[in-house]
Amino acid sequence: MPQVTNVDRKGRRLTIHFDDETSLQCDRGFRLAKGFDVGQEIEGLILERVRLEAARHEADLAARRWLRRPHSRAEIAKRLRKIEIPREIIEETLDEMERRGFLDDRAYAGAWTADRVRGRPRSARMVRNELRAQGIDSEVAREATADLDDAALALEFAVKRAPRYADFEGFSRKEGAALQRRGFGYSIAQQALRDAWAEHVGPGG
Repeated sequence: MPQVTNVDRKGRRLTIHFDDETSLQCDRGFRLAKGFDVGQEIEGLILERVRLEAARHEADLAARRWLRRPHSRAEIAKRLRKIEIPREIIEETLDEMERRGFLDDRAYAGAWTADRVRGRPRSARMVRNELRAQGIDSEVAREATADLDDAALALEFAVKRAPRYADFEGFSRKEGAALQRRGFGYSIAQQALRDAWAEHVGPGG
């Protein structure tokens, strides 16, 4: 049976070393590791169970910490993989987070969409692509962007930019390119530019 040879405590981290040159790392708050003492022998099956529970505890702590700010399920899963949490424990942890309402891809996608078009409008297609890049399901991304009106968003952008220009040609060239970079189609962008300029110069302008 593995025997404890050393117990290191550094900050919140606890590392228990064994005579077979393996170790167990966990947070100091993990209760199952608190009773490990130098010289103690641990049955292999018990040690494996402790390792599993330590990974669950680590995954739960990390996920809660990251979810202080909104994240998608895929983003949290990616972060947990980076700290070498086993895949099955990642899935268990995230399922539990969803059941308890801490993780909700639909709510996240809706909030992300609202934030992305506020002040710096972009097309529904571009927002969907951004959501997909964060691991949001295609259907959830479509639902989140269903109410976006590309024509209205493009016009909002163009109206804010028009006062910076003295002539339509310069406005159309530079801001037309900007609208296309934001994912708006050519015809929508051109109509937005014409309408915004007409509003800017006023009747007879």
